[in-house]
Amino acid sequence: MKRVSLFLIAIFLMQSMQAQMANFENWTNYSVGSVPLNIPTMWHGLDSSIVFYGSFLNPGAPFYSQIEKELPGNGSATALKVVTKNQSALTGIIPAGPFPSLASNAVITVNTSTGGFDLFGGWTYLNNPLNASMYVKNAPVSGDSTKITLLAIDNSDGGDSIAAIADTMLGATISTWTKITLPFHYNPSGFNTMLIRVLVTSSGNFGTDTTTGSFTGLHDGTALMVDDIDIAAPNGVTQYVYSSKVACIYPTEFNDKIHINVQIKEQGNYSLRIYDLHGSMIKTLPILDLINSFNVSDLHLGTYLYVLYKDDKVMQTGKLTKI
Repeated sequence: MKRVSLFLIAIFLMQSMQAQMANFENWTNYSVGSVPLNIPTMWHGLDSSIVFYGSFLNPGAPFYSQIEKELPGNGSATALKVVTKNQSALTGIIPAGPFPSLASNAVITVNTSTGGFDLFGGWTYLNNPLNASMYVKNAPVSGDSTKITLLAIDNSDGGDSIAAIADTMLGATISTWTKITLPFHYNPSGFNTMLIRVLVTSSGNFGTDTTTGSFTGLHDGTALMVDDIDIAAPNGVTQYVYSSKVACIYPTEFNDKIHINVQIKEQGNYSLRIYDLHGSMIKTLPILDLINSFNVSDLHLGTYLYVLYKDDKVMQTGKLTKI
């Protein structure tokens, strides 16, 4: 009876965890000065820099959040929305007027020397990806376009080298959630992907007035909504760029190795236990690092259930198949 109960609990947890993947459900609320901002957890937005520098140079003036929740998302409660807004109170380094919104899974900083943006980090991804897919809605104003860019980054030598790019410009209105797929185009350089860096911007075709430094070709209110971003690799691996899961465990259909990338949100002793469909525990894999690889060639062909534990607490469940 104990084995049957474990099996049923694992199936239930597996289904509930799968429903939460890549849905932009977890958000962080914070304030810059007196301006309330929010962002999907572990993502970053340019609007915090706009508000910070704007409030510093023009204290007390009104500044606006440019990253919002889209309600509802694609079959879920929330999605990511980036909006071009008129930040008329901006002065100094950042010009006043309509300003593009940018959200990224990388840390965004303003380079005060060049006026550009620097990006650091991203999501660990150890395959050279084939394509990216996501659901989008698009609301351009007066001929604006929006843009989505995904960069496959090799930072093995400490610097960022671009292995491949997947991107698109969206100029048409898309009023309902629509799935798009973007192929990665590779540089003939031999770089190997270590990070995926995602940039979602509400303006893709703006220019700059070289006399005033102001942006041109932007219109207040242009918006792009994105949900359910995932990446496909040649071996069938799918890793979600944004996920509420504790760990990315891949490939789910394996031959002799599985890989476990862990987002440590709470300190503790992590392990992955593998069960057969009768509820018998077959193997325990201790997780000691953020990126782990295990040889499981001794498993027989067939389907297994896994349970990820922190100490004795169930953190995540799922299914693996040896082929």
